[in-house]
Amino acid sequence: MTDTSTPVVALDTSALMAPVEANIRLFEELDRLLGTYEAVVPAAVRSELDGLASGAGTAA
Repeated sequence: MTDTSTPVVALDTSALMAPVEANIRLFEELDRLLGTYEAVVPAAVRSELDGLASGAGTAA
């Protein structure tokens, strides 16, 4: 749990795939822009990523 001054950043599938697919330095940029933050991944996003991971191809 964070205090009220710490931003919460919800990450979706696109954001989590961007570092791999587009060589985007997502977490370094979040660190630079926000300093301290709490990253959260909704259960629906985790399920989607699990489905992608069990498949074949680049996304997996």
